[in-house]
Amino acid sequence: LASLNALVSDVILDPGFNRDDFVSFRAEKELGKLDHYAILKDGVVSPDTWSVDSVEISLPGTRHKFPSKSEAPTFTVEDVYNRNIIDVIGAALRKPDAETFHLFPFELHWKPSNHEPSRRICLELYSSDEFVQAHLEVQGLAHKNNCQHEAVVIGLMLWSDSTQLTQFGSSYLWPIYLFFANQSKYACNKPSSSSSHHIAYIPKLTDSTFKSAYRDIFGTDPSNDIMTHSHWELVHAVYLLLMNKDFMHAYVYGCEFEFWDGIIRQWFPRWFIHATDYPEKSRIPLLGTDRDMRFREKNPRVDRPADVANAEKLLYEKGIALSNNSYNEILKFTSRVPTRSTFSIRLQEHGFDHHSVLAPDLMHESELGVWKALLTHLIRVCQAEKGDTVAELDRRYCAVPTFGRDTIRKFPKSCSTPVFEGLFPAKHNKIIMGVLFEMQTWHSLAKLRAHDVLDSLPDLKASTKRLGKSFREFAKVTCAAYETEELPSEAAARARREALAASKGRSTTGKKRSVRGKKHFSLTTPKLHLLGHYAFAIARLGTTDNYNTQTGELEHHRMKMFLYARAAKGNYVAGIAKQHLRQRKIQILNTKASKSLEVRKHRMKLQACMPFDAVETLLSDSPFIHYQMSQEDPALVDFRDKLKHHLLVRILGQPFSGDEEEFSLEEINHVHIVNDTIYRHKVVRINFTTYDLRREQDSLNPRTHADVMVLAREDEKGGHPFWYCRIIGAFHARILYHTPDKYTSDSDYQNMDFLWVRWFGPCLELGGGWEKKRLHRLSFINPETDDTPLFGFLDPACVLRGVYLIPAFHHGRSDNGIPGTIGRPESDEGQDYNYYDINMFVDRDMFMCYRGGGIGHREIWDALSVFRNDRDPIDLQMRAIAASNYQTAQHEEDSEEEFDVMQIEGAGGNLNDKEGDDEEYERVEIVQTVSNEEDVEGGEVLDEKEVGDELGAEDGEVEDNGFGGLAYAPL
Repeated sequence: LASLNALVSDVILDPGFNRDDFVSFRAEKELGKLDHYAILKDGVVSPDTWSVDSVEISLPGTRHKFPSKSEAPTFTVEDVYNRNIIDVIGAALRKPDAETFHLFPFELHWKPSNHEPSRRICLELYSSDEFVQAHLEVQGLAHKNNCQHEAVVIGLMLWSDSTQLTQFGSSYLWPIYLFFANQSKYACNKPSSSSSHHIAYIPKLTDSTFKSAYRDIFGTDPSNDIMTHSHWELVHAVYLLLMNKDFMHAYVYGCEFEFWDGIIRQWFPRWFIHATDYPEKSRIPLLGTDRDMRFREKNPRVDRPADVANAEKLLYEKGIALSNNSYNEILKFTSRVPTRSTFSIRLQEHGFDHHSVLAPDLMHESELGVWKALLTHLIRVCQAEKGDTVAELDRRYCAVPTFGRDTIRKFPKSCSTPVFEGLFPAKHNKIIMGVLFEMQTWHSLAKLRAHDVLDSLPDLKASTKRLGKSFREFAKVTCAAYETEELPSEAAARARREALAASKGRSTTGKKRSVRGKKHFSLTTPKLHLLGHYAFAIARLGTTDNYNTQTGELEHHRMKMFLYARAAKGNYVAGIAKQHLRQRKIQILNTKASKSLEVRKHRMKLQACMPFDAVETLLSDSPFIHYQMSQEDPALVDFRDKLKHHLLVRILGQPFSGDEEEFSLEEINHVHIVNDTIYRHKVVRINFTTYDLRREQDSLNPRTHADVMVLAREDEKGGHPFWYCRIIGAFHARILYHTPDKYTSDSDYQNMDFLWVRWFGPCLELGGGWEKKRLHRLSFINPETDDTPLFGFLDPACVLRGVYLIPAFHHGRSDNGIPGTIGRPESDEGQDYNYYDINMFVDRDMFMCYRGGGIGHREIWDALSVFRNDRDPIDLQMRAIAASNYQTAQHEEDSEEEFDVMQIEGAGGNLNDKEGDDEEYERVEIVQTVSNEEDVEGGEVLDEKEVGDELGAEDGEVEDNGFGGLAYAPL
């Protein structure tokens, strides 16, 4: 419908539309023109097209011996759709958005304050140690080859995983996606940016072709092990096709190319990431121990092609079955398969270790692996607890509210602690609360988009140690105390698997069970072991969102929605390839003829979330609100006087202190509300700068997402830095201020926005935080026990952002001393939960806020010191080690570095913001916008080291991007 509306409004109704232009229109003819349209760059035709080739794989046979692998029978796989990587890189560098590529690496340093040391920030891959080393390597190659042009690295990242194209049916595709490490991760992680480049589609070994050919050669069907091995052989055969002679020549000698800025440079392709599912088995039960951490650092995996060659001899020359233990003796310790990697074949002689590109996979290993296994077993424990424990768990999950405009479902991972609290006996409850809290802490640290090498990165190592300890205690004590069985869904899935195996003729004797089978929690899983690799990977390659497989999964979704849906289903692989090139060409054409901002404003409608480069105007008609006033409602007691008191404080320019200032009735009456009318609004939008210097916006609705946080105005230091409240309503009014010395005419009124709120109070006796390993807890102020104001007014500019409060279900509900009030939604049925837990883990920015602040939290940095001092002893130990190592490394650095070091003080900007950020940054929007420019003051350049001239690198500069942040850009 949106596309149809756009067709009518933007095309048919456009004044320039001429129906005569479509007299001879035929869609097939126009698409043919598009397919043959070549993107030109100064008259040079882009050769970027799809090729259809074939590859051969060797076939092993159990008890069939051959002189060597090369003399074994082969199977030819047809219809391998692929693109020349050199052509893909050239096409990408011709795109208009190529000017955002970072060609020169740099280090990003941050100095939080004058009395704190500067520290390195891990952010993008192009500012990582790995990219810096690649840059130095190609400079040496260029110097050795007497290169006449500037040498730069083009960083390559691969995503590869099979996907089912339809929910029903057999349509299947195994694409290989290419991304560029020179491009910001914030662009790569957005499918709409079209940063993904499809470079190959791996065919499937089908029964009708592969199994039939195998049967003709060996007289029997291939075993499951041989099928798996053949798939690996096919994958690496396709990679060999991609890394052809052209690619290897560019890898060693570089490729001369005129870039978008008119400068001819010599670019060298370098592999950084290969994100895919791969087998990994190792010393799993030691996760988080000192022994395990030391082993990981001192024994990195290295390429051993001789071991793979010996395994291949067993397979091809001796005909030993793949299930034989002989392969384990050679390969098991290093978690490999008897197929040599393409990266090893092509690049080992050039000093490349193919293990270096296998980065951690947060989505599959942690979120869909360890966390899912933990949650599933906790549900089994609830089932074993008997009673109505499972029903109570379901009820609590259903009662958890959503948070933020990006949340469309109630996610269990974001609220598990209050939901599981109190469901088990005290002994086990403490253990379960501990493992859940540490799992949330580890996941939040691992998923940060910006890491401080002296703060959050050592914290991740410390959390890994604690998480391993928590898991071992959970398995030893809690899991051992319960006899857990399969969940109903697991039993049903097992039955389906057995039925499928029986239909294929495989024996299931001894496996059929009419009752649920026993299920135990296991520490010996590869995915649990892999959690120990994350801290080391972040230090080497940057943060995990640079290489999370979620990027590839999002591209899968885009491909299914926009490419497969439009492809001819007879040969859908060819259709997808054709649609992919069409889409890229259209994107380039659209970029060159992009619409102006005024056109987008004309189409823009009133909505809850507005673009940052546009301002929504106030509607001309004022809404008529009918209020039912109650004299007994504490929310309405002295409503008018309290509102005038609040407005007077703001008119006089006094800082917010909870409206505790004292004014006489005469002073309050100097404030006049025009026509005694206030205007209600449905949505409040709060703009803020995140910990990693990105613009973000919270959309607050008094009916749904109504809880907010503001800076506390306490006199004593060391207390909790925030106050919390729930928005009852958002309003604006026209205000006149008359004094004996000055009379303001009715036409000189000022619009003032304000929030009507109900205040929370902290539960200090319960405590919370990182050392106590529990969430901070709040409750509504009870007039029977506290004389603090229950209701009040708040300037929207004081709101930092929304806060996610989850009911503490275990502690029940009450009226909190207020039987009935307009300040409580009718759906609450006259009662509040007695306590609410602050979900510190709801998003990255919230987590960093309660962790003590990030780069973007300069405005509240001092207030967050109480959180920075709240640490577990293991955190302090790891930080001390990190600080010592960092100082040693700084002293050992050569005084003439071959890359730039950028230092910024404080925060307030966005290193990778979009166009249009030279506008005023609006802090708060309530239909008519209220701004507070002081909240986003820019950073300051403290130091800048230039690239060394002796290797041909050019100088760099640091530019202010207009938003107060610093963006590095080569000249």
